[in-house]
Amino acid sequence: MERETESAGTAAEPLAANVEQVLAAQSVDGERLVEDLHNVLAQGEDVERTVFFSDAVFAIALTVLTLDLRLDGGVIGSNPEELAATLAQKLPSLLAFILSFVLIGGLWLQHHRRFKAIERYDVPLQIINLTLLFFVVFLPVPTAMLFDNHGSSALPAIVYAACLAGCWLSLDLLWWQAWRRGYTSSLVTPAAFRRSLLRSLPGLAVLLVSIPLCLLSPTYGPLAWLLLVPAMLLPARLMTTTPARKQRARAG
Repeated sequence: MERETESAGTAAEPLAANVEQVLAAQSVDGERLVEDLHNVLAQGEDVERTVFFSDAVFAIALTVLTLDLRLDGGVIGSNPEELAATLAQKLPSLLAFILSFVLIGGLWLQHHRRFKAIERYDVPLQIINLTLLFFVVFLPVPTAMLFDNHGSSALPAIVYAACLAGCWLSLDLLWWQAWRRGYTSSLVTPAAFRRSLLRSLPGLAVLLVSIPLCLLSPTYGPLAWLLLVPAMLLPARLMTTTPARKQRARAG
């Protein structure tokens, strides 16, 4: 009996070892399955949904801008002199609306162009994109504050400039994340990436300079924002030095 027991115990040891190996293999396969599932859910190539959602938020922000740009019904039916006086009072609001519309439109153009070159996404990239959309959809709030402020406080102008700076910084961070992770098209060269990244620097400089100017003069400080339009139109190639330019500079 003792020999039979020892024989059975010896035969059971390989069986137990095989069972442990099978369970370990199943555990490893399960971990791999969970990891693969996480990778499938956390990243992908279908950036169209991100683009469509972003376009909708940009459209909503542009629409909300017009809500505070309205005239009272009694003023519309008044005589031409009163109507002209009311329109003159609304002129700062109209200028703020036009500026915000142009800036949001410029941000959408850059967002659209960059996502034409972004072919993949991950969770960090989507979070950065949501941060950008937060600043975009929040921009009508400081714009409305500017409508009612009439230069009496520097706070609305500072919030407005900070919100715009957040938009541009988020857009550049999104572009850098896509480039760093290799999610951009192979057609995007390092030089093209740098030019696109540097394009927002003049606008950021104008916004940062305007904040202390608004503190000094809430009425005239925001006039610095008029420089944002030419800053957006400034060709990025003027801010980069190509090898050909270096050679011409040395030759000169």
